[in-house]
Amino acid sequence: MSYIEFVGTIANLIAVWLAVKNHILNWPIGIIGTLLFSSLFWQVGLYSDLVTQLYFLVTSVWGWWMWSHAAGVEEQLLGGKKISHASLSELL
Repeated sequence: MSYIEFVGTIANLIAVWLAVKNHILNWPIGIIGTLLFSSLFWQVGLYSDLVTQLYFLVTSVWGWWMWSHAAGVEEQLLGGKKISHASLSELL
């Protein structure tokens, strides 16, 4: 495993953890992980995986912008509901 792959994996794990915590920093940290994996895939010639990472980059930038500029939209769309845990009966 290369250093780029290791740091990219750690960045993406932290981004997922922050997303679970509903923290906006999940976006820039996820973008760092995406850029690291993009450079790795470019170096080793995995161009189809690079295209996937570029898609992730575009959607991450869009998601970050939407999250930071959409104050009040969540309340309008969800009726003021916050992210919460689902019970077992709700999952089934």
